[in-house]
Amino acid sequence: MVEILLYLVKKVREQKFIYSYQKFRRHIMLERVKTIVLIILVLNSIHLTGRLWITDHNYEATSDQNLEEITYGEQPATFDQLSPEYIGYIDLKSEQEADEVRLLYETDERFDEAWGIIKNKLKNIKQLDDDIHEKNELTLSSPYIIFRLPNICLPSLFWEDELLQFSFEDGFKDILITYSDEPEILLVNNEKTKGYFLDVNLTEQESDKLLNSLKESNWGRNFDSQLLSQTYKEVTQNYLFDCIKEENNEELLLSSETELLGLIENQSQQIAQTSVSEYVPRPDKKFYPKAVEFESIDHKRLAKAFFLDLSFVRKIEERDGTNIFTDGQRGLRLYPEGAVHYNAPRTEDRNLMRVDYYDLLEQGGHYISLYGGWEEHLRVTELNPSESTREYSSINYRYYHNGVPIMTDKAVEIRLFGNSIVEYRRQVPKTFQRINKDGEMISIDKALQKWLYSELDNKVEEKKLQDFKDITSKLSQNITQLKRTFLGFDLLRENNAYYIEPIWILEFEDGTHEFIPAWKVD
Repeated sequence: MVEILLYLVKKVREQKFIYSYQKFRRHIMLERVKTIVLIILVLNSIHLTGRLWITDHNYEATSDQNLEEITYGEQPATFDQLSPEYIGYIDLKSEQEADEVRLLYETDERFDEAWGIIKNKLKNIKQLDDDIHEKNELTLSSPYIIFRLPNICLPSLFWEDELLQFSFEDGFKDILITYSDEPEILLVNNEKTKGYFLDVNLTEQESDKLLNSLKESNWGRNFDSQLLSQTYKEVTQNYLFDCIKEENNEELLLSSETELLGLIENQSQQIAQTSVSEYVPRPDKKFYPKAVEFESIDHKRLAKAFFLDLSFVRKIEERDGTNIFTDGQRGLRLYPEGAVHYNAPRTEDRNLMRVDYYDLLEQGGHYISLYGGWEEHLRVTELNPSESTREYSSINYRYYHNGVPIMTDKAVEIRLFGNSIVEYRRQVPKTFQRINKDGEMISIDKALQKWLYSELDNKVEEKKLQDFKDITSKLSQNITQLKRTFLGFDLLRENNAYYIEPIWILEFEDGTHEFIPAWKVD
């Protein structure tokens, strides 16, 4: 009986072993099949990805007769994209009287008429050798009119390449009209110390129109290196006295006070020798915080404008409401707040051409009219033409509200390779509504005082005299690099809503900006 039981146990063990072995073999076979399938999938993925990146896809146009031709209005005229930041009338007075400064901005209906007179004169110059004389030192007579233009090479926009044999120095971009005897028109530098006389004449009627328009415009004032130096000296001296009050060593205080006051005097003199000279508006009730809403563009319509045929395009909707359109090589992102970003990194232009200033301005207006349309308050603020056929060029626009730019973000940015668009960004304001935020606009000198004091207070640790010496040395050195100052708006965001506030902008030689609040809350 025991032998029978042992025999049965042995047989059961043998059967279990055979079953386990067969199961193991099936598992090995399954893993081999899965490995082979995985290798095939990986190789196929590499092959398809390679084809996607290497192959130049030329899709045939659809035969759909309902294909819509997308247009966003006419292309803006070249010089509608470029205009002065302001037109100024300056009547110099004696030392006992303040100079009369009047500023005309684009919001005034007389602005276009005044700019049109000078623009037509410049466009009529045909022979630079005859019409433009060598650079001269200037002694300004009163009154004079200044057309302050953005930092763009003006001659390259108005005159054709074959006429540009005349040697212009960089920085000669503003138009000046003097009224010593007969009106004379000049192309001048920022300091208005040197200029090229242009042999173009104003008629008596044109001259009267200019003068009458400007004499009725808003009051402005001159902000120059002398005012900057004086403001710096007052603020740093007052802050020094605050630091002295914090010290207890009287002997140290006496020696430090004399040394540091001398240091401040030297720094102020260095600032006074800079070439800062700008006309700025006085505090005005039209500059106040406002809520901003951006333009709303039909997503599908704009996608058709970029891709033409959407049958090859995939649409992706993200959780935040952003829509993405892509054909595998190009991408278009349309954000719910109205921003647009198109990118075509593999774009090539077979017509390899160097793009100059004028061509770039033409292309900028062309692409804006294709993708969203022109807005009259857009102005070119940067032109970066390519220096060779293998480099990108770019053109940027800001939106001007009440005649001054909205900073922080550019309204339109375009990057090109040759004549082909590589990148396009757009976010253009549409409506503005006043915010109930009590306060008032403050002048440039008061804003500058607050900024200087804040810079010192944030960096001088516990009002230590040694810190004061080091910080003022760096601060004064930075101020000597100031290029210009102007009024603008800062674009801000709070709780998914956008708004603007007036700011004074300090622009330095390296292209950086410092924003100083121009709105004082009650």
